[in-house]
Amino acid sequence: LIYALQNDYIPYAKKGTSAYKFMVQALDILSEITTSDMTETEKYKAIYEYVVENNKYAFATAQDDTIQTYKNAAFFLEGSMGNDVAVCDGLTKEIVLLTRLAGIESYHVGARLGNTAHAYVYVKVDGTYYLSCPTNGIDRYYDKSGKWQQYSRASYMLTDFDTNSSTWKYDSDSYPEIKAALKQVESYDFWSNTFVTINGKKYSYHVTNVDDALTILRDVSKTQREVGKTMEVELSGSTAVLNEAANKIKSENSNALNLYGGSFNDQALQVFVFTGSN
Repeated sequence: LIYALQNDYIPYAKKGTSAYKFMVQALDILSEITTSDMTETEKYKAIYEYVVENNKYAFATAQDDTIQTYKNAAFFLEGSMGNDVAVCDGLTKEIVLLTRLAGIESYHVGARLGNTAHAYVYVKVDGTYYLSCPTNGIDRYYDKSGKWQQYSRASYMLTDFDTNSSTWKYDSDSYPEIKAALKQVESYDFWSNTFVTINGKKYSYHVTNVDDALTILRDVSKTQREVGKTMEVELSGSTAVLNEAANKIKSENSNALNLYGGSFNDQALQVFVFTGSN
């Protein structure tokens, strides 16, 4: 499926095969998360968020050098779409499958750095090429019971070639023309371009004051209590604003926590997670 779509072929999948199952599954996913009036950027945001939020990253698999990758489902659609557990390869392949079926140009990129390997996406949305790394869209933290929990981030959703990763240089020789274009692009500002409407007023996920940050956080906290499921939101802003908002929301909700998300355009990023238990 991936090879055919990446080379601009419409794949044929025989009914009853795993390829057929994943084609149908992918089309069902797209019908739920995208609409015909969305821009390519909006569709890609929906696809990226779906993949990183609906998969658990296979940390143990990624750290085991003895695993034979060609036999392990985590490196393929069988992992990401079949088991909802994958490493970079499986996550990337799911994104390429979904984007290509949505009519968005994208490529699975595999690269090596010394003894390590990595996979990520080159994608063209609304006329601009970006590098996109779903692996860096997934992180984890210890909860109050000492168990690992997963959360998602947006800083590597649509980024440039010279991304600031401390662990990977993204220096593949694949698709050299796209690689050259990526050196000229500016990363997409997810937070300034993502909005929520609360009580009739529109708020950006890039917050400039504590009151706006608290309005968003209180809305997420209220919704979490109503639906009874863990919810999260990532905000950008000054460290002072985000820290003050974090302290206030945690004084109101003992199940709220804030997690460091890095930085973007000299602004801090924090992911706020609201759980249903202590």
